Amino acid sequence: MIDISVKLFSHPESIYHSIRYENISFDVDDYTNSAFADFTQPPSQIQGGSNTVDDVVFNLGAVYKVSPEVSLFTNLKVLVFALN
Repeated sequence: MIDISVKLFSHPESIYHSIRYENISFDVDDYTNSAFADFTQPPSQIQGGSNTVDDVVFNLGAVYKVSPEVSLFTNLKVLVFALN
């Protein structure tokens, strides 16, 4: 993962933004669905698999320092990707 973060202002109340490249891989084994998923049918077998996803993530956040001990923050992340 590569992360580039920038603080836009030097005040205690600040806005940050970042651009990050993420590469995620996962493997899932075959499994049996929960018996509680559908009481009218026996549990079904689910085929596992693997996938790799990579994309650029955009992030915008704000921090407001209420006191030296307390800060409030919010964050918005935009992730747009398609499964291969």
